[in-house]
Amino acid sequence: MNIISKIYQYRIWAIAAMLLLMTLSACEQVRNIDFPLPYEGDRLVAYAFLSPEQPVNIFLYKTQPTFADSYQYRLSDATVSLQQSQEAPWLLAPGENSYLSPEDYRPVVGQTYTLRASVPGIPAIEGRASDWPSPVEIQQVSYGIDPDSNQIQLQVTWTDPPGPDYYFVEAIRYRADTAYQRSGTGLRNTWGPTQAFSDTLSNGILSRNFELSISTCGKIGTSTFLPCDRVEVVLYHVSKPVFLLFKSISEGNNAVIGSWNSPDAPLYSNIDGGYGAIGTFTADTVEVVW
Repeated sequence: MNIISKIYQYRIWAIAAMLLLMTLSACEQVRNIDFPLPYEGDRLVAYAFLSPEQPVNIFLYKTQPTFADSYQYRLSDATVSLQQSQEAPWLLAPGENSYLSPEDYRPVVGQTYTLRASVPGIPAIEGRASDWPSPVEIQQVSYGIDPDSNQIQLQVTWTDPPGPDYYFVEAIRYRADTAYQRSGTGLRNTWGPTQAFSDTLSNGILSRNFELSISTCGKIGTSTFLPCDRVEVVLYHVSKPVFLLFKSISEGNNAVIGSWNSPDAPLYSNIDGGYGAIGTFTADTVEVVW
């Protein structure tokens, strides 16, 4: 064996030895470190989206440490009231997942609404909504179906009124009378939009495009899919607090670990004494049948 091969062999063994020592050293330096995330204690969290088209439906939680299961923190024993302008406040009844007004009640556009909620041992909260977006009608929904890909392309167009405005457009696929899938999450008895947008850069005619699968509206067994037979397109004209809340959710989804109901999440809030948001919206719906 010549001197060059000996030097080469020595280097290989030296590198292997160094790697082994580094591995052993790293194993010896492993420590379990307790790093408690900051938690300021229980606070109430309320979400209330008021519309003249539906009864009041308020979701109420208490804050939770990061990584907790939010459903364990829903509250059914709170006192929740809503006050319309200067009228006497009235209590909302606890439902399965929220607090509800009577079925025949509808908020009135132009009125100011004050939400109050309290639970023993947790600071009470209060929020107020007085800004109502004007009703905006969908002007046109055009669509085309690609038979090769089973996709439908929708374009929704409406006239944007003067001034700053905030929107969310939702498309709901149906088969018969069953809503199968939504493009995003709307405001009707649900959490709200995660794709709300403003007209800051463009006032006038606005439009929104969708591409949806029309072959996934239920299935028989495990393989045979049933096609959708219609789509409902909903245009939500939302108040600025609603827009700011869901804008902050979208921005924080990739930056915050854990539940977005946690006080650690950097979410917009207009609730005094706690967290959450109260806001208003109007909506217009057009049905597309093929």
